[in-house]
Amino acid sequence: MDTKAFKTKTEFYNRDNGQLSGVWLVALDVGYSAVKLFAPNKVGIFPSYAQPYTNCGTIGQLSNDFITYTDLDTNETWLVGSAAQQEAASDNASDTDAALFGRQRYFDPMFKVLTRVGLGIALMPNKYGERGTKKICVQTGLPPKYKDDAVYMREVISGHHHFSIKIGNGQPQSFDFDIAPENVYMTLQPLGTLHSISTSNDHKYVANAKDYLGKNIIIFDAGFGTFDLFFVKNHRIVDDGCTFANLGMKRVFMQTADMLRALPENERVNITLTGMQKCLEDGYAKKFDRTTFSTKEIKFDQYLEKAVRDVCEEAIKTMVKVYPIQDANYLVITGGTGAAWSNIIRERLKGMQSLHILDGNQNDVTLPFVFANVRGYYMDRYTRIAHELLSQKE
Repeated sequence: MDTKAFKTKTEFYNRDNGQLSGVWLVALDVGYSAVKLFAPNKVGIFPSYAQPYTNCGTIGQLSNDFITYTDLDTNETWLVGSAAQQEAASDNASDTDAALFGRQRYFDPMFKVLTRVGLGIALMPNKYGERGTKKICVQTGLPPKYKDDAVYMREVISGHHHFSIKIGNGQPQSFDFDIAPENVYMTLQPLGTLHSISTSNDHKYVANAKDYLGKNIIIFDAGFGTFDLFFVKNHRIVDDGCTFANLGMKRVFMQTADMLRALPENERVNITLTGMQKCLEDGYAKKFDRTTFSTKEIKFDQYLEKAVRDVCEEAIKTMVKVYPIQDANYLVITGGTGAAWSNIIRERLKGMQSLHILDGNQNDVTLPFVFANVRGYYMDRYTRIAHELLSQKE
């Protein structure tokens, strides 16, 4: 198994996603593993991790995953994304699960930093457009069972923002803007994928959209921190969906780490969830002997593969318990973990001849699964705002 494929990436794609008159639309997904953004002129992703940073200067050519953020009101500086993960020791337990993966993370300074960096990158100009004086509108989403957290999410996104961002060896870009609370929109995360599979890149419904919305469809949204299920039956949202905090890539990494801690003493290593990201790059963890001052490389791809399959099997069984999958016409696999589980799910359900399994990124295969929800956020809000602008002219 290629462990590197499980590492959260830093990627930015400059492209034309459609412009709206007087509005700069940003779709934002501040996930437990990565921040995903969709703007009129770009798409981007970077790891959801940051550390306070004392800038003593840098040397050499920096890549685009070296991101620094500075609050221009307090002068506090943070290292963000992959670079921050590289700073953390693989066994460093100083970052609490609550700050990184809990529902209370909205109140942690790190969450504000990640949100602002996502917004800032979405506002950076390029050849496909620039914001100018356009009003900023933000569309985001929450897991179905966390919808009451909307008030906290809106509080972080709205208001006055004054900060700078530096990417790689580029020049720092300063931002000073306001976002009105009424211009921050919320939806349920799995609905993002439903809109994504129904909409083309030119903001039109695809030929099968009516079929998707009119039949029985299950959204299988497996992310890092949560596993979300959503059931649409004959144009009707059956319930608010289901959110399982114990299923997803976080659980996969935890089980992998547990297996490494259970190894014989001469191979036993302790890896935190943050430290796991560093180890995924090469596929091994380092065992350091403080007595002999020697290191040993412990490969863990076989443990990761077992955890991937075990947790996926549990997620499938959970879905079957919750919704009548035998009555579903479509099953849509989405989310970064969904991508890792896709082949396992298809093999497991191959005997269900009446079930059509779809990929969440099917209308834009140039983007990985992980963008399905945020792309759907953008497409849905773009269409709604476009209709409002049209009705204002009439």
